Amino acid sequence: MIAITGASGNIGSKITADLLAKGQKVRCIARTAENLENLSAKGAEITAISLDDTAALTKAFTGIEAAFTMIPSDYRAPDFIGFQNAIGESIAEA
Repeated sequence: MIAITGASGNIGSKITADLLAKGQKVRCIARTAENLENLSAKGAEITAISLDDTAALTKAFTGIEAAFTMIPSDYRAPDFIGFQNAIGESIAEA
């Protein structure tokens, strides 16, 4: 099982589609399940969580062999760098 964060985005959805086409099991992670429904229909397991929820992310990473992770941009965050660092720390801890 390979986990993909940002699976509903441009890069993550392409990686997921490629892995599924090669017969890999994929766990797609994004903020909302609705954005992952098309990947679920193709055979992916979906998990809707926020990447700053380390406990939920740890659970989502349970049983995986590898992960492709991306830190989402949030240009509205009052502290953009702080937001990026917090998400990176959550991913690393999970």
